[in-house]
Amino acid sequence: MQSVQTVAPIRAQLWDAGYRPVPVYNHDAPGPSPGKRPWGDEWQISARLEPPVAAVAAPLPGVLNTGILCDGLRAIDFDIDDPAIASRCRAVALSMFGEAPIRMRRDSPRCLVLYRAAEGMPRKRTLAGTIGKIEVLGYGNQFVAFGTHPDGAELEWFPDAPGQELLSNLPAITETELDAFFDACAPIINAEIKRQNGHDHHSSEPQADLLRVATALAQIPNNGPADWEAWNRVGMALWRATGGSAGSLALFR
Repeated sequence: MQSVQTVAPIRAQLWDAGYRPVPVYNHDAPGPSPGKRPWGDEWQISARLEPPVAAVAAPLPGVLNTGILCDGLRAIDFDIDDPAIASRCRAVALSMFGEAPIRMRRDSPRCLVLYRAAEGMPRKRTLAGTIGKIEVLGYGNQFVAFGTHPDGAELEWFPDAPGQELLSNLPAITETELDAFFDACAPIINAEIKRQNGHDHHSSEPQADLLRVATALAQIPNNGPADWEAWNRVGMALWRATGGSAGSLALFR
């Protein structure tokens, strides 16, 4: 059960670990978006102060959920209700970007995986499909990290929560890597990606012949010590070249 006494140290610990806490209305508060709506019309300004207001001010009784400002972060929010599909997309993120804190709740397969931007403060990106949606939160956004979801479920973290995990220790990802991640997840959630060159296509359409890809992969030595960074680059290139096809995954394995 949350209280003023238990929430205050959580917000202070977040700031000590490099995060910017945001006060969020309780899940049963009146008004729009209870449990998700930040408190105050200038909540972003308050969160960007040194220190953030929420890190030092006493929590209000009706504002005990705690969010985190996403400036400089890349919080991948999986809004997918199919457990198998949600698990597949989350596995793609973890394999491409590395292990990171995962926020979840016990009554839903939806989750959020927390990374940081490799540089700058990129803005929100969205991949929307017919099976679900993936949002990558960034500058000016916030997500609820601690408290109660509007459906009454408590938010949980695995393996460690922000605050216990320093922001500086989060894996950093680039926008190019996010491009490859979207390419990999698009066929899983049946989404269409618009390329920056103006040509639209479904990411499930392969752009490289699998036989040529197999021949190229056969030339890459695979008898040395494990090298995650090297094989991560190969895997992302393979996903991009083949539109995330099942055949390419088989070749990679």
